[in-house]
Amino acid sequence: MSESKFADLSNGSCLQEAYAPENEPHSYLVSDLLGSDAYSELQMQIQNDKRMIDLQVDWSRCMAAEGYDYGSSQEIKDQLFSQGNAIAQQIVETGARPDNAEISELLASYKSDEVTLAVADWNCSVDYFTVAPAIVREHEINFIEENEALILEILAAKAN
Repeated sequence: MSESKFADLSNGSCLQEAYAPENEPHSYLVSDLLGSDAYSELQMQIQNDKRMIDLQVDWSRCMAAEGYDYGSSQEIKDQLFSQGNAIAQQIVETGARPDNAEISELLASYKSDEVTLAVADWNCSVDYFTVAPAIVREHEINFIEENEALILEILAAKAN
């Protein structure tokens, strides 16, 4: 693979480009790549990279210092989703309208809590967002090098 092709593949958002409407006729090749054992292995390598684990632990400790007990961002999303569903269920069960005083107060409290949580998450994620992309990129570059033949097939199909 030429250096220029390698640079093209390793810069920007390859996945977004691969699924762009003009590339749709060749998306089956991308699906082959993303559905491969090699791509699953890549995701596991990233997830199990000690540096990524350390970033997650640091984030969790930071959140704990802010008064939250979460192991991951997904736990936050799950909790917020559950709380939102509980409020919606309460509206349905009571027949209350969203502008009902009790429901309005509940929604305002939920919103305030969510904003406070989001700010803590944002502040605790700074290191993650500055360091993680380089770690992921390192693994992706290795993946590109190891899957050169399939990537070249995708590029050739796009060119035709």
